This record gives sequence, C-alpha cells and structure tokens, in this order.
Amino acid sequence: MPDAALLFITHILGTLEIDTINMRLLNGPLTLMAYALDFHSDYIICPFIACHGPTIVTALMTRLASSKLTCELGNIKDRKLDKHIQGNMAESSFVLCIKILEICIRMRGLPCVVQILQGRLLPTCFKAALFLGHRSRILCSALFRRIATFSIYPKVMHLVIKSDRHLETHGLKALAKSTVLELWTSWNILYDTVVERHTTKPSYSVLPRKLCNNPQCPNPYIRPVDAKRCKGCLYVHYCSRECQKDHWTSHRQKSGELMRVDTLYQDFAEWMVDLDLPRFLADTKEIRQRLEEKRAMTEPYNKYPMVVEDIARTTGIGRMPEVMTILNEVFFYAALPVW
Repeated sequence: MPDAALLFITHILGTLEIDTINMRLLNGPLTLMAYALDFHSDYIICPFIACHGPTIVTALMTRLASSKLTCELGNIKDRKLDKHIQGNMAESSFVLCIKILEICIRMRGLPCVVQILQGRLLPTCFKAALFLGHRSRILCSALFRRIATFSIYPKVMHLVIKSDRHLETHGLKALAKSTVLELWTSWNILYDTVVERHTTKPSYSVLPRKLCNNPQCPNPYIRPVDAKRCKGCLYVHYCSRECQKDHWTSHRQKSGELMRVDTLYQDFAEWMVDLDLPRFLADTKEIRQRLEEKRAMTEPYNKYPMVVEDIARTTGIGRMPEVMTILNEVFFYAALPVW
C-alpha cells in the first residue's frame, strides 16, 4: 500500500507543475487510490494523504479543468483519435477525483469540506462543467448537495459566499446558467441555503449560550461574541481567564492534542439545526445511509471510539431523540482529527 500511495503522490504533484499531461499516466494512480480508499482508512494508506489528500486532489481538479491544459499525444498514429481518447481520460480523471473527495468527506467530514472549499472547488466544478463532459456535471451537482449538509457551520458559509464572489467576478455563473442547468440548480440550492442561514449569525453572536467549558463555572451561559478560546487546543471556550485557570489541571493533558471541531462551531450548528429542523431532517437521508455503511465497518470505530455525552434536553431538538442521535453522529464523523 505505501508503494501505491507513493505512486499516487508522485504523479499528482508532478502533474501540478506542468502544462502538458499524459492522461494515461495519471488515470491509473487515481483509479488505484479511489479503490484503496473504499476499503482502507486514509491514515493507514499514507499519513500524508490523510492530511493533505483533499488539498492536492482539489488542486489537480483545477488543473484538469483549466482551458490552458494540453494533453501529451501518445504512440497512436491517428493524432486526432489520440487527442480524443486523452480528452475522455481527462474527464475520467476528474470523475475519479470527485469520487476520492466524496470518500474523504465521508471519512473526515468538516475538516475535509473546509480544505476543498479553500482550494476553490466550487469554481473548479463550474469550469469542469463547461469544458468537460456530462458525467462531471452530474457528480459536481451531487457534490454541491453534499456540501450543503455542512452549511450549518460558519466556516463553510464563509467559504461558499467567498466562492460566489469569485464566480461572479469571472463570469462563470452567467455561463453555467445558460449552458449547464443541472449544475446551476444545485448551486442555487447550496447558495440560497447558505445565505439564509448566514443571516441568522448576528443573532447567535449575542444570544447567551452554555459555552464555558469549566464544569464548576457558576454561570456557564455567555454570549458567543464574549467567549474566550483556549490557546493550547484552539477548541474549547471559557467565560473568563479565571475559569480557564480552574479547569487547566484537567484540560492540560488534552491541550496539546489535535482536537475536533471548534466548540463554537458545534454549538452554532446545533442552534442552526434547531432553527431549521425541517430542512435538516430532509438533508439527513443521505447522511443516515452513510452512517449505516459506517456501522458495518469496524476499523473506524476501533481507531476513533465514539463517546457521546448523554445530556438531558427538554427543549427544541432535544424533544426528538432520533434527531439528536443523528446530530451526535454527524458531529462525530465531522470532527475526526486532521493528522
């Protein structure tokens, strides 16, 4: 498996540095990696892929969707046929990249979504839909719908809105609207959902929430805008320095570790689900299916044992145990550490 990972990394990093690509040399390693990720944890395959895989795959997709990219002709005498074959293989490679990203999102959740959005995945999908074939359009549309399930997190909201400005600046939205209807529809659903949820963020910032991580705090309810984050783990929050000092003895051993999603992100996501429960229930159909697939795989549970705190909830989504179970599991998979 390390040899396969080395082959994958070498070919992708080599592709990012050149303008002319032989698709025959790229398609094989992508196929091998997509197959391997279906059966093995990315960290077992290669720690580098577990940490940087989404970033380099997104960068490769950007190269494949570039109008300046040219294909290196092979040994086929009919140059027109050879160019046609390599063009089809470019789309095939792009499709394999999407498959790899889908697996990474299933494994890593929120950290992976943030990585690929920072790599400008959304503009890349628009370009691919214009330059590549029909398969890439369908899969990009499905990927947009999957990203929409993570739009309850502020970081994802910010990156989607930032991507929209990029699309507007480069005129990609107008082109997609007139030529790629399915992608345009999926984008509108994603963007409208993000904008609608983003408008509620100022209200959340001044709403007292139970955010102080010190169990002995006499008044853990503070406004998110006033919460003070631990500088050691960049994960938990306190109402004051005094509370952080009181809790430091038990928190110190965790402060140097790679932590999960920021507690403010988690709390905001839960608050958003409470506000937008009907839409969230609709979005969880696919998540539920993925969770069932995860339950059939013992390795991730052995590696990342799930511990869910049972807290009595009497308001909002707490009245619906099934929703809380899904939410807790979504948080678990979205909060796997980035190595």
